[in-house]
Amino acid sequence: MIEHRLLWNKRYFVPHLYRGQVNTGAVFAPEIVDAIAKEAFKNHQWLYWSRRMILPKMFDAGLCTGMSAWVLLKFAQQETNYEEIYQSAIMQARILLPQAFSQIMADCALMPIRLLMRLKYHFDVMDFRQFALLMIIPQLCNVHQLARAHTLVPYRIISQEHIHQIFVYDCNYPDEEDRKIILDELSGTWRYDHFSSKDWYWSILPLATFYF
Repeated sequence: MIEHRLLWNKRYFVPHLYRGQVNTGAVFAPEIVDAIAKEAFKNHQWLYWSRRMILPKMFDAGLCTGMSAWVLLKFAQQETNYEEIYQSAIMQARILLPQAFSQIMADCALMPIRLLMRLKYHFDVMDFRQFALLMIIPQLCNVHQLARAHTLVPYRIISQEHIHQIFVYDCNYPDEEDRKIILDELSGTWRYDHFSSKDWYWSILPLATFYF
């Protein structure tokens, strides 16, 4: 058995110590959405238009990417300028940034075992900006399910023969510490909750994509 764990300042990530609020989505007043967009897209003002058509629907569907990023910041003992929900919304909006979108599209072509190797790299680099977020994205054949895409915080990997268990923090279930992705290296398939490799794929993005 081989184990990898997320570590920072000699502390392992333990979900119940760093959990945030339950992800239930959020509705903001238009002026608050404007302020979020200004902060999220400081260097990409051409994305500011999304504050009317895209961001309100995105936030209402959930803040799983932003809330997962916020938990990693809490683990790394990084101070933020805003409270959890507001900071999470800023980081959630940054899914629209070119660097995030291009990585998500590129990862569609990779086998899960390649992504697992990359995830292990993010565990071993001692830079909190490289902490990884694992996004679950619909395959092209399942793109109508895009609103159900999800983001997790992977924090422990146990590999035994061809089976890999990736333990994750899930902001939909912040009190549950036994949630994990099961990857079968021989078949190249994986499953988590109601997601599976049949209709979904992973994308691995560093925290630096959403927090800078």
